[in-house]
Amino acid sequence: MMNAYRIAMLAVVALAAVLTFGLVATAGDKTGATGAQPASDTAMSCCKGADKGGDKGDKGGCPVGAEKPGPKAPTENATSATASDELNFTLNNYDGTKVSLSDHADKIVVLEWINAECPYVVRHYKAKTMTDLAAKYKDNGVVWLAINSGKNMNASGDAKWAQEHQIAYPILADHAEGKVGKQYGAKTTPHMFIIQQGKIVYRGGIDNDPNGKLSAEERINYVDKALAELTSGKAVSVPESKPYGCTVKY
Repeated sequence: MMNAYRIAMLAVVALAAVLTFGLVATAGDKTGATGAQPASDTAMSCCKGADKGGDKGDKGGCPVGAEKPGPKAPTENATSATASDELNFTLNNYDGTKVSLSDHADKIVVLEWINAECPYVVRHYKAKTMTDLAAKYKDNGVVWLAINSGKNMNASGDAKWAQEHQIAYPILADHAEGKVGKQYGAKTTPHMFIIQQGKIVYRGGIDNDPNGKLSAEERINYVDKALAELTSGKAVSVPESKPYGCTVKY
């Protein structure tokens, strides 16, 4: 009789334990369904507004530590090349001599996209913006190369332009296919690039004065600024700006 009583009591205890466990598990499931989102989901929902001032700490931005959306993949015409082998090219100067970027691998190289029929280019050459700048840094070992990617241009026209403006640096012919212009993503004339140690360290406009109306105090020549920094062993403080001018006529 006593054994039967003990067995019954053990059965009751076991049943109570099972019921208690079931209630706890059910409560845990409900808490999980209504609790905080996983960290990745929280970051994703937050970062939908990251471009609306997240960097400034605005309410619409991501909290500290949340991932912001990554940069968009470069488009087909974007300049994504940075290594020297991807940037290298060989073109003919207007006098027929071949010029390769790799010939100046140990130099700072300025590339200037040029078009003698573009009013922006004409204005800068009348002001000697490019020629004076090239002469200013020549003794620092800076190499200046102009490139003409206009399909309606030719080497004889480049030679005439060089003679008219007493240009000491090459004007390289990229007329036929505009291959090098497309390689670099050159969009305007002038469009400036500075290369050091196989990498583009500056790209953009020659200055911040598209209309040529700023005073000397207001005007910032980005190429001059970048070259001054590079030749002093400093990093370029403004590595990119918006180019302006006539579109490259590929």
